[in-house]
Amino acid sequence: LPLTPDSDLSIAFRLAVRTIASESQFGRFSLQANQAAPLNVFVPLAWIQQKIGHAGEANLLLVGSNPKRVLTQAEATEAIEKHWQLADMGLELRRLEGQGVLEVRSKQVFIDESLGQSTMNAADGAVGILTYFVNELRRGEKATPYSMVTAMGPSPQAGGIIPADMQDEEILINQWLADDLGAAPGDSLELSYYVLTTMRNLQECKSRFRVRAVLPMAPPAVDPELMPDFPGLAGVKNCRDWDAGIPINLDEIRKSDEDYWDAYRGTPKAFVTLKAGRQMWANRYGNLTAVRYPAGNVSAPDVADKLLKTVDPASAGLFFQPVRDRGQKAASGTTDFGQLFLGLSMFLIIAVLILMGLVFAFGVESRSGQIGML
Repeated sequence: LPLTPDSDLSIAFRLAVRTIASESQFGRFSLQANQAAPLNVFVPLAWIQQKIGHAGEANLLLVGSNPKRVLTQAEATEAIEKHWQLADMGLELRRLEGQGVLEVRSKQVFIDESLGQSTMNAADGAVGILTYFVNELRRGEKATPYSMVTAMGPSPQAGGIIPADMQDEEILINQWLADDLGAAPGDSLELSYYVLTTMRNLQECKSRFRVRAVLPMAPPAVDPELMPDFPGLAGVKNCRDWDAGIPINLDEIRKSDEDYWDAYRGTPKAFVTLKAGRQMWANRYGNLTAVRYPAGNVSAPDVADKLLKTVDPASAGLFFQPVRDRGQKAASGTTDFGQLFLGLSMFLIIAVLILMGLVFAFGVESRSGQIGML
C-alpha cells in the first residue's frame, strides 16, 4: 500500500520441528494441480493469528462434502451471501458521536473501487473522503512539512466542510496553517506529495491550489478521525517516530509541528474537493479512505444490510473454487504425443533439406572458385 512502511513486511520465528508430515497426514496438501511437491509448513491457526495480529481471521476457507451429501459450488456461494459480514469485505462501520455521523472505513486504509460506489450508495447524504499524507505545503519561501490533507465531497448533512460551489483548483486551510504560512484567501499554495508507481517506486508530484477560505480551529474542521489508520503514523506519539514507508527528513520537523501533532494528532490542515483529491492520490488500492453518512437519517444496521445485499462477495475476493473437480480433471486428462512426434518429424525433414541445400551451394561455389583460378 502507499504510505506503508517496508520494515514490517516480514516477521521471523524460530520453531522446533515436531514431526515430518507424511502424505496420509496431508504433507503434500496443495490446492494446485501440480506434480511438484509443495513446500508446506503447518502451525496452529490460533498461534499464527496471534503472532501476526489477526486474531480470529483467515484468508482461506475449505469446505468439503460429507458422505451423505455432495455440496455444490452454487450452494457454498449461496451460504456466503446469506451469512457474510462487513468484516469479511475488510470494512468496519462505526459511529462518531462528536461528528454526528456513521462512518465506513477499510482495514486496508483505502476502500477498493469495487466497494467504493456501493458504500456511496448505501444511504442518502453520503460523503466520500480521501485523506493523504503530503510532504509539504508551500507559499513562496514559507513551507509546512508533512501534513494530512483531506479531499471530501460536499454534504452539509454529514458534517461536510467542502461548499457545494467549491472549485477543484481551490483549497481550504485551517487557521494554524494560515498562520504558519502567512496565507490568506486568494493566495496560491503548492502541495508536494508522493504517488506510488510501478514496482512500488515513489514519485514526488506537485499540485497548485488557490486559497478559498481559512477555517477556524474548531469542529468540523478540527477532526483527527479524518486520518485513516496509516501504518507507522496512527498511534505514534512523536513525529520523529513516524515510519510511513516514504522518505521523511526528520530535520525538517519543527517544534511547532510536534506541538500540532500533540494537540490535534492527524487533523488535516487543508481540504480540497474529492475530484481534485482523486486526481492526485487515487491508486490501484482505491480512491476513498472513508465514507460518512448523517447519523440522524440512517442506522448502522440499515447501512450494513444495504452493503451486504448490493455488494457481490466475489468482488470482495470471497468465492469458492471446485478444487477437487479441477484436480480430478487434470489427473484424468491425456496428452496427445502423436501430434508432437509428427511436428518433430517435419522439423527434422526440413532441417535436413536445408542442410543438403547449403552443402550443394557451398560445393558449387568452391568449384567455381577453382575454375576461376585456373
